[in-house]
Amino acid sequence: MPLFLWMSGYVFFYSSFEQRQDIHVTRELIKKGKRLLVPLYATGFLVLLPTTFLLLNPEGSFLRIATDILLTKDIQHLWFLRSLFCIFLVFVPFYHYLKKINGIVASFLCAGLLTVHLSGAVAPFFARDILLFFFGWLTRKFWRDFCDQHTLRNALILCLIHLSLFLFSPAVTGKLFGVVFYYFKALAGVYYIYFTAIYISRCNLPAYLRACFGVLERGSFTIYLFHITFIAITYGVFRHYAPDAGAAIMTVVAFVTGTLLPLAVHTLLTRSRLLSFLFAVPYKMSGGGRL
Repeated sequence: MPLFLWMSGYVFFYSSFEQRQDIHVTRELIKKGKRLLVPLYATGFLVLLPTTFLLLNPEGSFLRIATDILLTKDIQHLWFLRSLFCIFLVFVPFYHYLKKINGIVASFLCAGLLTVHLSGAVAPFFARDILLFFFGWLTRKFWRDFCDQHTLRNALILCLIHLSLFLFSPAVTGKLFGVVFYYFKALAGVYYIYFTAIYISRCNLPAYLRACFGVLERGSFTIYLFHITFIAITYGVFRHYAPDAGAAIMTVVAFVTGTLLPLAVHTLLTRSRLLSFLFAVPYKMSGGGRL
């Protein structure tokens, strides 16, 4: 998840600071609520609740499961939407100040967020999430030109660093060193993927591969919302009816149910104005246009 938090910060700077000269704080927060909280609760109550109660945990209390979703206490993979909305509650009100900060101020802010994480003043997971988000934001604001150079070399170096840090993880002790080590390892992996993606995007890929990437990009949010549930249902069925299915078969099944099936659902969602609103996907009108 560090990659997705980092990407969210990167895209937030691009969409809110580069594409628009100014934003209205209240309207922006309402927009983020529609984009994040509406699909969180729609997926929670329409997908997770019936799946959890009827299939995965039939002996659980329906009211307890519903209350946990309402309070976002036990929402499985949807925690990311909750965390991202909380991050925007912090970032958006300071939009006008963030536009003007320089590298020195940004460094102090990073140190401050790291201190907050170590102090335990707020939930450690939130301090971690907001710092990773901020690194993505900083990359787009200050380091974009540098990051666009020597992409293949940088990707290979960071891949080796990330693997080395991963191998040394069991030897890490102490809270301070452990937290700092976590960020080094996470960011090495994030920037390795970032440089690799830039390098691939500049390659002359076949048209069918670009088309496949385009389909995955458009349906990525729906894949995120539905893949866990579909895979959990499928594994439950196989565990009951075909417990001896091999790893190769389960890998293919996981790909179909975790990627292809959500993409099919995405197509259906875009055809309904109500469902496209609930699950935050573009509504595709019958004439082919989008809203």
